[in-house]
Amino acid sequence: MPVKQQDPKYVDLAKQLRSDLQTGKLKPGDRLPSFVELRNEHQVSRGTVEKVHALLERDGLIIREQGRGVFVAPQRRAITNGIIGFSGGGFNEARRSQFWAHLLDGIQQEGSRRRFQLLLMTETSEPTIWNKVDGLIISVNDEDIEKTIHNMPDGLPCISVLHEADPFSHVTVDDYQAAKDATEHLLKLGHRKIAHLISGHERLIEHRLEGYRVALQESGIEASLLDVRRMYLRIGRDSKTEFAEQGYAAIQKWLQTDWHELGYTAILAQNDNAAVGAINAFKDAGLRVPEDVSVIGFDGNEMYDYFTPRLTTVQVPVQEIGATAVRLLIERIAKPNAGVERVVVPATLKIGASTGPVRK
Repeated sequence: MPVKQQDPKYVDLAKQLRSDLQTGKLKPGDRLPSFVELRNEHQVSRGTVEKVHALLERDGLIIREQGRGVFVAPQRRAITNGIIGFSGGGFNEARRSQFWAHLLDGIQQEGSRRRFQLLLMTETSEPTIWNKVDGLIISVNDEDIEKTIHNMPDGLPCISVLHEADPFSHVTVDDYQAAKDATEHLLKLGHRKIAHLISGHERLIEHRLEGYRVALQESGIEASLLDVRRMYLRIGRDSKTEFAEQGYAAIQKWLQTDWHELGYTAILAQNDNAAVGAINAFKDAGLRVPEDVSVIGFDGNEMYDYFTPRLTTVQVPVQEIGATAVRLLIERIAKPNAGVERVVVPATLKIGASTGPVRK
């Protein structure tokens, strides 16, 4: 019979203190036990106590005051305005991008069902606007999360969508498994040299890279650094056009250098827009899709069902992600001392006509 693995001491102590907060044994403004008190009662080191404080502080449960001690954070008021804020991502691109339109639709429909209004917010929003929202949904990458935290009032319930954000609960897609499934689909078609086109260095990209590499390794193929190429996007343009153009440019350059020399027969692109740009570059170079090269996109929300060839893509359930984020946020508004929750939603591989058996 397997032995249940025990949590580290600092996790156990953090759970105990969190329980004291939730049951009311420790109330907003109360001073937490000092290091000496915790050491004497629980036989813990200063480093362990520091880890406990870091966990509770990350969840917005405590505040540290220099020279005074550690105190229970003020409890945020309950629902007052019935308004959810949404910040970051591409909500300003919703008219051009079906991906962002579907995400916003999921947020808005679930919010409306629960009698919440949606307020779109930007970095330039007036500071007073923060007082109008009961909670916030964000979709920002790793580079912009600190800026978002800086703008937010202390204790504002917040949920991140599509991106992991350490201080907050988040709803993301299973990027690792999705990339693994896509790569395995190509492997089953007989492809052994599979390229990967990505951009950025975010955690979701790292998860996809891991899924891609594991699928190759399980088939006895060692992924090379040369198999992965990055696109470099220009800031300030709509992402749909930018990804299509950069996908085209990246493949055009690759074809002019070592694509043929390395013998690629398939490629996994970061998203559908980049995949379409890649396919157009292959066509202009005289290569047929999928006869000469198979292409898989990611997202499955853009109107590419009428693109020739119809894309094989990973379908990301963005409406479900948006609705789940709203439900999770409302729970956090009602219970501000609840811990961080990580919800991972599965994606589905949608087979189209842009992938086929490797040519003998």
